[in-house]
Amino acid sequence: MINKVYIFSDSFLLINGLILFFKENYRIDLINLSKISNTMLEKKSLLIVDNMSSISDEIIDNMELEILLISNIVEQKPGTLNIFSNEEQLLGLFNTYLTPLINTQELSESNLTSRETEVLKLISLGHSNQEIADKLFISKHTVISHRKNITEKLGIKTISGLTVYAILNNLIDTKNLDNLQLI
Repeated sequence: MINKVYIFSDSFLLINGLILFFKENYRIDLINLSKISNTMLEKKSLLIVDNMSSISDEIIDNMELEILLISNIVEQKPGTLNIFSNEEQLLGLFNTYLTPLINTQELSESNLTSRETEVLKLISLGHSNQEIADKLFISKHTVISHRKNITEKLGIKTISGLTVYAILNNLIDTKNLDNLQLI
């Protein structure tokens, strides 16, 4: 399980973009490093870098780090983070490292009502507020109220983040989904 997530880069835009992405989608702080040493990093952490030559082999071996290399090359290789990736691709990549962290935080803090869970399932399947209202025989305003409560309880603001949450917590079964439902 990943304990901390660090970033080491000279790019102001890259650092701040990832910090915002992590706050919105994982409710964890991305720690920005100005230099890297063994004393700064916790074991079993995720380190995001844009230059592998800035990290010594000793740090990699001793800290048991997972490392993501940021690449500006359009053709993405395994183990690299492409700066041209969209939000869905980033969520997919980071979920491989952060799923245990998300599950333990979200399950202990969610306390969604059964109705909120129903609304979350329908949001995750791409239904509009009006469609949800029609399916559950409630008003559109009630759906909006439920959505507000869900985002407050989970701390997840984006639809893609809510969908990832629903999948990770087995609220929706992706095996039975038609690809056309996800468009």
